[in-house]
Amino acid sequence: AIDSPKAPVVLLSMLFGCISCDVVHRDLLTKLPENLMNTGLAKGKSTLPQGHEMLMDVAAELKEFKFQTSAALEDYFSTASVETVERRLNELGQRQYQHEFVKKAIVM
Repeated sequence: AIDSPKAPVVLLSMLFGCISCDVVHRDLLTKLPENLMNTGLAKGKSTLPQGHEMLMDVAAELKEFKFQTSAALEDYFSTASVETVERRLNELGQRQYQHEFVKKAIVM
């Protein structure tokens, strides 16, 4: 829990402002902690008007990537085929989320 309840919204608002002014790239959103992203989504469009859709898109991409990589890892643990996992990761083509694959592989 955060001691300052408005901190997530303020952080996200600053980040969305930087993205809209082309100071940072949208891909930076892919590195946000999921609890921060979920807080932003829970606050709704009225609280974060300029970035809510971007955040929804990133959350959907991340969810799909995690689903696909979980399936790939389950296949790996049953077949020990590195090539299959490599092929599936290449097919997904979401390099910005590959750190999530590593985290998932460590905890499985």
